[in-house]
Order: sequence, then C-alpha cells, then structure tokens
Amino acid sequence: MNIVTLKGEENDMWVLGQEAASLVSVYNKREIIPAYIRLLSKMGKVRTKKLDGRTRVYFKADVVNLEVKSRGEGQRKHRALEKEA
Repeated sequence: MNIVTLKGEENDMWVLGQEAASLVSVYNKREIIPAYIRLLSKMGKVRTKKLDGRTRVYFKADVVNLEVKSRGEGQRKHRALEKEA
C-alpha cells in the first residue's frame, strides 16, 4: 500500500471527497455526492492519492474541471422515440 503525506503547497492541490463533491456541485450548479467523485476516480477521470488505508484525496484541478451533464428527460424521450420507430 502506498501511503502519502501531503506538505505545504502540495496540500492545496488535493481535496478530500466531501470538498471535491462541494466544488463540483458549485461549478455545475447541481448537487453531487462524494460517492460520485469516487466513481469518477475509479473511471480514471480524477487523479487520487491514498493518505492512509481508507482515506483518499482527489487532485483539485481535475475536480474543478469536471463537467457533469444531466441525463434529463431529453435523452429518455429520445430513447423512447427510437424504440417506437
């Protein structure tokens, strides 16, 4: 297991899951939960580091640049129209 200690400026470059979710929520004007940030990190969209056996931190620049799109009614309606055709 690779355990990392963050010091000084490097500490400002990484955020915990709750803070990452809050940042994405603010930038995308919709509520995002920490579990979604974890999912995105597993998909390789957000870089992570392990602080200890349980805690991960997320690279702040990756988090801030995330664009979360709503699936919305439009896509569901479009799929329903495709099935009818």
